[in-house]
Amino acid sequence: MFKAILTLFLFAISLQAATLTSQKPTYTVGQTLSFTFTELSKDKDWIGIYAAGANNDWGNVLAWKWTGDRVDGSTEFTTLPAGNYEARVFLHNSFQTAATAPFNIIEAPHNSTISTKDSYQLEEEIVVTLGNVAGNNNDWVGIYPVGANNEWKNVVAWKFTNGLVNGELNLGKVAAGQYEARLFFNNSYTVEASHAFTVNGVVHNATISTSKESYQENESVTVTLGNTPGNKNDWVGIYPVGSNNDWGNVVAWTYTNGIVNGNLDLGKIPKGTYEARLFFNNTFNKEASSNFSVVAINLPPTLYEDAENGLANWTTVLGNSQARRHTPGFQSQGNVAFSAHWVQLDNGYWSNRAEYHLTMNNTTQKILSVDKAYGKGGAGGHFAFGVRVTTTQGVRRVVWTHTNNHYHIKDNIRHYGDVGFITLGEPNLVGNTRKFTDGTSENEWYHHNIDIEETIRRFEPDNTLISVDYFFTTGGAFDNITLK
Repeated sequence: MFKAILTLFLFAISLQAATLTSQKPTYTVGQTLSFTFTELSKDKDWIGIYAAGANNDWGNVLAWKWTGDRVDGSTEFTTLPAGNYEARVFLHNSFQTAATAPFNIIEAPHNSTISTKDSYQLEEEIVVTLGNVAGNNNDWVGIYPVGANNEWKNVVAWKFTNGLVNGELNLGKVAAGQYEARLFFNNSYTVEASHAFTVNGVVHNATISTSKESYQENESVTVTLGNTPGNKNDWVGIYPVGSNNDWGNVVAWTYTNGIVNGNLDLGKIPKGTYEARLFFNNTFNKEASSNFSVVAINLPPTLYEDAENGLANWTTVLGNSQARRHTPGFQSQGNVAFSAHWVQLDNGYWSNRAEYHLTMNNTTQKILSVDKAYGKGGAGGHFAFGVRVTTTQGVRRVVWTHTNNHYHIKDNIRHYGDVGFITLGEPNLVGNTRKFTDGTSENEWYHHNIDIEETIRRFEPDNTLISVDYFFTTGGAFDNITLK
């Protein structure tokens, strides 16, 4: 008998035909969602809202409610964002769907309006009147040239509405021309309303040109502007040829700061083919352009000293000796040699107080090439040499010292006021250049090839070499002192 009753109970459950119906197939954002249901089980039944197509996993539930153990009835849910959804009813606290009701939610139409005067005079501020706007903080108005698409680069002036629904918005002044004021919702580029207008005045046939068609990498690029409107936020950008006006493509730029006719310096630019472009009033609408190129520096090495036809102009800064020409053997046409100036200190040690300078003032070449004599004595000696340079971070003295004698010195940088002192061991030897055969076998000559900027950047990675001011040494013998 019990078995028969249970069978009838299960059969009754299987015959239950639960229904779920949405009051409307389509709601607008902000409207309450309403549903009716029938033939439920009265046993922990519930209704869940899912995105259309989502499975019944609990993680996909967007909203839910118990039915209150009612067989028939209705229930309501608060609004959801625009989209396609499905309400689902489940019996006995399960995830087995008993009935569904599809529906969708759309944005409410606003029938927004934007209007302004049909004609303005130059220097008048553009004021637009807005009506029935969505009221989002990120709704915005942009002024575009007539016929331009809605891309950001074409915006001449713009403002967020900051939640304004009905009222006025001042967009400021724009140059003479034909424009459209366009209304957009919620930071989008979909036009909700527009109004065309004209700004009367002189249409600027602005020009831009570069001082040269081709620059070297060490030269500053100078542009000449003509007939610009003179806004402080007019600007010039350097772009690779063929690139669009997006900000990410700008290689160098500067505001004109109100220049109508005049020159602007854009600084040094890496080698390549470029276009100087003029823009008005902080926009990305190109008004004029001019092509130019930047090529690699191709200068011959600059030889400062080889002592073959007399000595260069050396200056004795410290010590009581002078530079002298030295010809130790038939394999050399001569070199320059220097003596130390030894001073005994209070502690009994001796210190070399000699220093000799050779002026360079080179702003284009950064590689120091030099032959130096190394040996146990004589003209080769073990003296230090280096360069004094100007960098973007100030003056630096870079000195290489003979580690056979100054083995205790470690590579380092120290600062005294605005001057940085970089001290290093011997630079890498590129190769043996010659050995003199005059009986002084200790005089072995080696060639050094040193990238000065790279050396500085070992200690200051963001520093840049501006000029090599002079070569200096505390003694020894040198030949073929060159920058390249």
